[in-house]
Amino acid sequence: STVVTNTNDSGAGSLRAAISTANIGNDLNKITFQLPNCPSVIKLKSSLNINSPVFIDGYANAPAKFNDDLNAFNATICVIIEEESFGTVLSALNSSSSLTLRGVAFSGFLYPLVLGGADNTVTGNQFGGSVGGYPLYGASQSAIWVKNLPSGNVAIGGATPGERNVISGAS
Repeated sequence: STVVTNTNDSGAGSLRAAISTANIGNDLNKITFQLPNCPSVIKLKSSLNINSPVFIDGYANAPAKFNDDLNAFNATICVIIEEESFGTVLSALNSSSSLTLRGVAFSGFLYPLVLGGADNTVTGNQFGGSVGGYPLYGASQSAIWVKNLPSGNVAIGGATPGERNVISGAS
């Protein structure tokens, strides 16, 4: 398990460093967050590419919580990933990559999330809208793009309230 402890684009404790560490092996790597504020904004200057099995868990950052409302989205999301420079934010495209992503909000981007590779699960996230009063700008193309899926499955959302994603303002 690797813990993200700051909102820097790169360097020790950053999400980029955590993904680089996760990409070293073929075993499942869990990335959690211990950021100082809720919400905290990670502004990315370039794309993040996942090349191995990775589980990114934004709900591990206190006081985050899953949605438990049957009729609305009342999750508390503490991790926001925002585009600072133009480009895709997070991609898992090669045949050995798989991504489980939950409890993260995305702001801006052409395509915030591009999936391919093996198995991918995207639950309890938010694309566009606002989190804790912080405006999230919708994707200019698609919030989630599934492409080049050679094997495996893709699950986007689910039947329980905690598995719902919110997608707002995407074209």
